[in-house]
Amino acid sequence: MRIDTGTPGGMPEDEMAATDEPTDQTHPPGDQDAVELAEALRLLHQAAAGKHVDPICRAYAALRRAAGTMSPRDVLALAGERLNIPAAALVIAAYAHRRCYMCDDGTVPCDVCEGTAQDDAGHPCPHCDGLGLATCDFCGGTGWADRDEIPPELATAVAKRQLAHVTDELKELQRSVAKLGRDDMDRMPPDQRGALAGRLIRLQARLDELGRCGVCDKKHAAHIAELGKRVGIILQALRC
Repeated sequence: MRIDTGTPGGMPEDEMAATDEPTDQTHPPGDQDAVELAEALRLLHQAAAGKHVDPICRAYAALRRAAGTMSPRDVLALAGERLNIPAAALVIAAYAHRRCYMCDDGTVPCDVCEGTAQDDAGHPCPHCDGLGLATCDFCGGTGWADRDEIPPELATAVAKRQLAHVTDELKELQRSVAKLGRDDMDRMPPDQRGALAGRLIRLQARLDELGRCGVCDKKHAAHIAELGKRVGIILQALRC
């Protein structure tokens, strides 16, 4: 997967900066460390050229290990200076885009109807309510990689970036479903119903997770919870 390193939703660049928490390394950099640091920078440069998520994340992990007692902020500043790239934005975007490997963006085919949305008699599948989908047990429907895999110094910045993406997608969704009535949903072909349902399941799960992960204060968390309920209402209307 390729990533966009732009700042979504007009989020200030300083909110994407890593914190000054030290790495787990305790030894000062020596000759071998310098070699490892140079190699890690090379890997990050190579990964950045392709803008592929997992190579960037692996390169950042290698860079942290090779950086000795340097703070993550200084590590990313060094990478940006040496490689002439927006290193902090690149790494944060990569972790924000990491995906669950066990599903298709938060959902899997219903194991009863095998994704057809119908039972053997051609009626809507009662197990998935005619959606043809089930929520992924591994990511809870978010489609995101486990949040525990995000380096702690980047966790807040990554969550804020994800929240900006979700906010933008909600605005787009609102425009696309604004004119849909009950009859329109009833007449919707199974493939379109499943595609819209999958999108709604993912958005609802992401809103739920972002509301719990501490990126927002209580006021904004309550607003996110309300948005999640609204998405749930649309999703329920799609069920047969």
